[in-house]
Amino acid sequence: MPELRRHGYATEAARAVRDCAADHGVEHLVALIRLENTPSQGVARNLGMTLERTAYVHGADALVFGTRLP
Repeated sequence: MPELRRHGYATEAARAVRDCAADHGVEHLVALIRLENTPSQGVARNLGMTLERTAYVHGADALVFGTRLP
């Protein structure tokens, strides 16, 4: 659904997940993102997440973005 892209919906949803995780005592939040999914990498970076490493997940390489929560 290309018409729904680039409106900030994914960032808004990810921010809500991050805030909920922080409210429930999660200290370190990670996002597993496929190498080719550059829009999701941008969402992670917009939330202050940094690339920590790569991993092999469900048969493919993935980037592991993470952030410490307050």
